[in-house]
Amino acid sequence: MIARAGSGWQTVLADLSLILFMTTAAVVAESPAPPAPPPRAAPNLPALGEPVAVWSGAPGGPA
Repeated sequence: MIARAGSGWQTVLADLSLILFMTTAAVVAESPAPPAPPPRAAPNLPALGEPVAVWSGAPGGPA
């Protein structure tokens, strides 16, 4: 029995897979660089103020 080489569906599928891989690699290699991210806004700093009252612990008071 003589096996015929190169005429099976596996060979066709392998060829198409290789073509798809090569075209995808070519497109990815030529794609432009992604745009730079927008600048971050300055973080909101906590409001600082003068203390109006001073808490001191007392028996029976809140903990």
